[in-house]
Amino acid sequence: MLDKIINKAKEIGFSDFEVVVSKTHTNDITLFNGNVDKNENGNIVHTTFKGLVDNKVCSMTFTNNLSELSDKEIDKLLKKLYDNLKYKNSLEEEFLFEGSKEYAKVKEYDNDFLNVSSKKKIALLKKLEKNCFDYDSRVESLPYCNYTECVKEYEKVNSKGLKLSSKNGYCGVFVEVVSHNDNNKEEKRLGFDKCIAHSFNDLDVKTLAKKTSKKSIDMLGAEPCESGTYKVIIQEDAMSDLFEGFSDIFSAKSALKNLTPLKDKVGKKIMSDLVTIIDDPLCEDRLIQSSFDSDGVATYYKEVVTNGKFNTF
Repeated sequence: MLDKIINKAKEIGFSDFEVVVSKTHTNDITLFNGNVDKNENGNIVHTTFKGLVDNKVCSMTFTNNLSELSDKEIDKLLKKLYDNLKYKNSLEEEFLFEGSKEYAKVKEYDNDFLNVSSKKKIALLKKLEKNCFDYDSRVESLPYCNYTECVKEYEKVNSKGLKLSSKNGYCGVFVEVVSHNDNNKEEKRLGFDKCIAHSFNDLDVKTLAKKTSKKSIDMLGAEPCESGTYKVIIQEDAMSDLFEGFSDIFSAKSALKNLTPLKDKVGKKIMSDLVTIIDDPLCEDRLIQSSFDSDGVATYYKEVVTNGKFNTF
């Protein structure tokens, strides 16, 4: 069907055309005080048409499933997109990517959690809740106790011969634990953690309950320290949150738009010798592997920074 739409677009006058279909399934269950507070299922489809004429690109995204649209409705959308190009002004030369020579194979998972009943998922949350309260008498409440699953299907086809698809999914449990100080009941501390996996059977709520409850309790009695310079150890999750705030400066798009201080720093030392930053979308330990990016370009292992030296965006 996507090829048929591309042929129609070429007949209208587009020099090149691309169709992207993204389907997302979600299930979200929240438990509060042993009772189900929310149990929602969602299925969302996003379709994007992207057309090129005289180096100008115009696109539109809609939530209709293509199978729900008649030929007449699709023709109308294509005509509207073509007409919109009249009002598109761009100094940049636009093009559609024809595809890389080869793409790495990524591991596929069967998303077994899709076959697990809601009853079993709720029972898992109740077990998590019980394990948190059993860990220590100072555990007072669980403001948030949640199960989430997500499966995404993606298909990208264009007139240059590019045909790509992917399917990935995960499930996870998330919990917040509030504990109180026996010596000062007014003092309460919040701990948060999660467990995310590809298989429902890999969700370890016993370990999660222990880890999250301990986080909350370990903060009891904590006091502010005086301002100064200290040696500190930063936890891995805190470090990733800090690093995320700087991630845009490594973007090639930011460099093209003069929005990064690293624009002219390729090949230069920018960090401590102790710092190496790796971008590896194919890493098997990733929650989601990807053999191509949003433009359809094949992904690969790259060291953005090696022992403090900036190699590439």
